Amino acid sequence: MLVRFFDKLAGFDSVEIDRFFQESPEATSQYASLMNDRNVHNSVVFLYFVIFSQIIVAYGRIVGNLGFPYYNTFLSGLALMLILLSRYSFFKTHIRSISLFLFTAWAATFPFFIIRLGGYDSPTYPIYILVIIYIIAFFYFSFWEYVYVFILIFGSNLAIVFLQQNVNADDFLYRQVVMLMATVAGLAASYINVNLRRKDFYNQFSIGKKKNELEAAYKQLETTELQLIQSEKLASLGKMTAGIAHEINNPLGFIHGNLENIEGYLNDLKELVRLYETFPKTNDDVSRRIHAFKQQIQYDFIVDDLAKIIQSCEHGTSRIAEIVNKLKNFSRLDESAKKLVDIHEGLDSTIDLFARQNQHITITRNYSEIPKVECYASQLNQVFFSLIENAMDALAQKNDGGQITIITGMVSDGNISHDEENYKVIRIQISDNGCGIPESIQSKVFDPFFTSKDVGEGRGLGLSLAYGIMQQHRGCIYFKSDPGRGTDFFVELPAA
Repeated sequence: MLVRFFDKLAGFDSVEIDRFFQESPEATSQYASLMNDRNVHNSVVFLYFVIFSQIIVAYGRIVGNLGFPYYNTFLSGLALMLILLSRYSFFKTHIRSISLFLFTAWAATFPFFIIRLGGYDSPTYPIYILVIIYIIAFFYFSFWEYVYVFILIFGSNLAIVFLQQNVNADDFLYRQVVMLMATVAGLAASYINVNLRRKDFYNQFSIGKKKNELEAAYKQLETTELQLIQSEKLASLGKMTAGIAHEINNPLGFIHGNLENIEGYLNDLKELVRLYETFPKTNDDVSRRIHAFKQQIQYDFIVDDLAKIIQSCEHGTSRIAEIVNKLKNFSRLDESAKKLVDIHEGLDSTIDLFARQNQHITITRNYSEIPKVECYASQLNQVFFSLIENAMDALAQKNDGGQITIITGMVSDGNISHDEENYKVIRIQISDNGCGIPESIQSKVFDPFFTSKDVGEGRGLGLSLAYGIMQQHRGCIYFKSDPGRGTDFFVELPAA
């Protein structure tokens, strides 16, 4: 019942904590190591206190002609030796056993020292109570080790009566009652102290474990988010594959056809050269044959057309290089760190990917002068892609008159939270005159996996990832929509 009272008083469940230490060897080992480290530190502090106090007492004995302070000298030397030994691992590992041995030796010898100074009337007699307090406060023992030490202290105090003569019975009983109360109070305090320390370690260990789990989960979440971004990027690029294939196939087609013509032209020119080589000395008949062959192969046309074909091939290869460069600028897969980026370049490279799609839709760019922004360019391009793609989808049902307007500029009234004065924000506005977003789903637009498209047409990750990307860039994304008239999306970034 008394134990349950102390448990309730201290506010812990000793059964739960005992089970925790039994089921977690790692925690038990860490707790023992922590207690040992604290005991070593506190033991060294205590030993310095012993040396200091014994030097003062020894000086008093010498000045008072009370004899040579053998006991004080011995204690000071022993304390100094233990301080030197505390540097070794054996001492640190067995600090509790060594401490218990030293307390036993002290309890056995201290009564003789007290007797020489007057027994129970000695001014150093209260040291017994001070030692109880010090042990509770600074030594990390188990409860039963505390019990052993306090019984030693009480027994040491009790032993004085057998060494001192003419002890007053009332005085003796009074002192024993006081010591007994101090011992019982020390035992109660030690029980609470031990379990509070165990509970404190239990809480810290549990919090540390939860922290590690949360950090691991956060890293996993970051990894998953990056994978989703890459997945969405690949999905976006996949949707562009048909258009891009058409873009590349056109120049490749006429390059291939031109190369076939070049091959025929070169064969004819080789034949012409062969004729010249066959008839090194020309006559009228040979000249007529060569002239006839030149007319047959349309020599003048070949010379003129060959230059045009080569120019056409150069144009085709340049077009392919331009398409590949647009893809590279959009994806920026080679950039893994934040860099100063021109927002307009990112917008242009993203818009170019839609150039051949939905040609009935007009994209108007209204750019203002803005500074470069430190960002992950590929992620920001992904945001632009998702917003333009959504605008395209909103205008897909319009046969004509579809309009997307992109406006950039600097503002001072953005929605980014800040504590600075004259805080400048870069705002990118992407507007369409499509069907708008119904009010019933406006609150879900940025939710992961939410989509208003038909099954198979969208995964509902574009705007969710865009929202996460803007959070990562300390920016924001929001929209205003008028159902039936269109939607304005706003992307805001802190100016560099």
